[in-house]
Amino acid sequence: MLAILQRWLAVKLGLLVTLALAAGFALAATVAARAMLQSSARLYRESAGSLAASIGASIRMTMMAGDGMHVRRVAGEIRRRLPRVGIRVFAADGDEVFADKPAPPTSSLVPAYVRAVLASGTTTSFGDLRAVPIVRDSRCTACHADGPVLGVLSITPVPQATQRRSPTGARTDASDVARDALGVVVRDGFYRMMLAPSPHLDEYFAALPVHVPEVRGAGVLGPGRTLAYGTKVARDGTSFVHVTTFSSDARCLGCHDSAAALDSSTLVVAFDNRAGVQRESMVRLVGAVLEEVMSAGLGRLSIGFLQDVARAGQVRTLTLHDAQGRLVYDAFASRAPPADVDSVLRSGRPRATLDVLGTDFRFIEPLDNDKACQSCHGNDRPIRGAIEIRLNTGEERVAMRRLQRATAISGSLTLVLVLALLALGLYYTVIRPVRAIESVADLVGDGHLDQTVDVQTYDEMGRLGTHVNAMVKGLRQKLELAKFVSRDTLHEVEASTGTIARGGERQCIAVVFSDIRGFTPFSESHEPEAVVAMLNKYLNAQATAVVRHGGDIDKFVGDEIMARFTGPGMALRATRAALDMVAAVEALNAADATTPCHIGVGVNVGDAILGAMGAEQRMDFTAIGDTVNIGARLCSAAGPGEVLITDAVRRQLPDTPVMMLTALAPMHLKGKHDAVAVYRVTARGDTV
Repeated sequence: MLAILQRWLAVKLGLLVTLALAAGFALAATVAARAMLQSSARLYRESAGSLAASIGASIRMTMMAGDGMHVRRVAGEIRRRLPRVGIRVFAADGDEVFADKPAPPTSSLVPAYVRAVLASGTTTSFGDLRAVPIVRDSRCTACHADGPVLGVLSITPVPQATQRRSPTGARTDASDVARDALGVVVRDGFYRMMLAPSPHLDEYFAALPVHVPEVRGAGVLGPGRTLAYGTKVARDGTSFVHVTTFSSDARCLGCHDSAAALDSSTLVVAFDNRAGVQRESMVRLVGAVLEEVMSAGLGRLSIGFLQDVARAGQVRTLTLHDAQGRLVYDAFASRAPPADVDSVLRSGRPRATLDVLGTDFRFIEPLDNDKACQSCHGNDRPIRGAIEIRLNTGEERVAMRRLQRATAISGSLTLVLVLALLALGLYYTVIRPVRAIESVADLVGDGHLDQTVDVQTYDEMGRLGTHVNAMVKGLRQKLELAKFVSRDTLHEVEASTGTIARGGERQCIAVVFSDIRGFTPFSESHEPEAVVAMLNKYLNAQATAVVRHGGDIDKFVGDEIMARFTGPGMALRATRAALDMVAAVEALNAADATTPCHIGVGVNVGDAILGAMGAEQRMDFTAIGDTVNIGARLCSAAGPGEVLITDAVRRQLPDTPVMMLTALAPMHLKGKHDAVAVYRVTARGDTV
């Protein structure tokens, strides 16, 4: 992959654009999804809050009508009409109320004492436990279905305390504790009956002696010691009167404005002192009071009464089952409301939660205990309960996921389309021009300097193509210019970092001079065009020989050539080049005998000054010095087809069978005081 990225520009651009687009789409999708979730949560909260307030108001108004069964029916109707909305109502103590009844349990799951009482319809004892049937009467038809027994109340009384003597001195079986407990039961029943919309308090007190023979009568005396409810109690030797003073209970202050009037009221209960208070008296009295409270029409009054009995401390177990064996209430069972509900009940603030799967939105709102509610719930707490609204958001979540998938698909298709258009645009605007430039660059690299880029646009690629064409043109010009200067001149220019300064340095070189013999008569007898053509032909043949042996053409001066050789074996290479130059000219003469020409060649080796010389506007990179002058003089002294070398060259030539040296008489060269030792070099065989 790295190699592909390093090689292809399109892959780099495509990858960068893909990453940029993917990051952009991912960021946009994340922001959109978060915004959608926040908006959905806000809408859920607002909808659930409005729905909870509406349902809470409906249940509140129904509860104020005083018909508990009607409240249950209203809650059931709301659940039926809003199948995707779950509704749960909790009391202040965390108990769920108005919930749909569970399916009846199987016979094996119903306690044996409940089955026995439901079958017989009579009170049954199981050890210390007493199971009492709740028997139907005419007041029960409004709320309960047909059947002689409506439910089973089970009680395990606390064992009675020590016995005591009566005021007459007779020893009885009843204790003050037992009578106090029975008085508390009657009082708590009275409290619950007072909270009912239609209390029927006289009927309540009249029913007590009927169900519990030990109770001879009961009533409530107001502030003036006048009878407010119930019957007057005769005070004689056969009666034991139990008096309970009312206190300003919080439930009473929901209706009564003054606590002083309540504090002076009393509850009077007369017991038959002859019969005594038996253990079963508690069982019968609780059952009787429960039936009277249930007849008042609110089921929560019954549960509240059982709670009061359990708090009195005179029973160890207290349960209530319905006619199908379902457990309706267990006064001693530990009840823990859901954590969210408990938090709302404690704080009094609404709470909204979303489950882990995101398919169930719950909104819990507290039910305020306002003035209209205190007649039933009392004024001792600001919250009378909570209502939980559960919205099934599964369909919305599915729709949201569907929308997210559609967004992802459309985003992917958009990304593919953008990449396709980008690839197409890159191909025509970048890739194809780059390939055209690359093709021209390859051809130019192979030496085809006649190639140019076809520029069709004026953008960056067009400007690049124009610059490439200008570069190729410059290369052609440089190549043509290179033909007019020596190779060392080009190297000097390429190696320089700025302006080339005039000057030179001493260097050991070998020089070769050649001159065409008889050129002047030839030029006088021929047209200039023919002279130039002949001269180019002969100079090209000689220059080729120089280059073949590693030499550099310093300059052409008319029909004369000056060549330089440097580096290892320069004397041998210069001598061989001279012999090849003579051979090349003779080959041209053999090919065209109409214009025969011959050259003389001089070769020398030694120190010379090599550098840039001339004016600032026009310089020449050449070599000067005595070594150069002697080479030129030897060229002038050489005969047609003759190669002359100095003794310095001879000393550097190795023994070779391809060349033969012939010593000549020392020559007096122009500019030299002493004669110079000279040798003629001839080739043995066809080549050197």
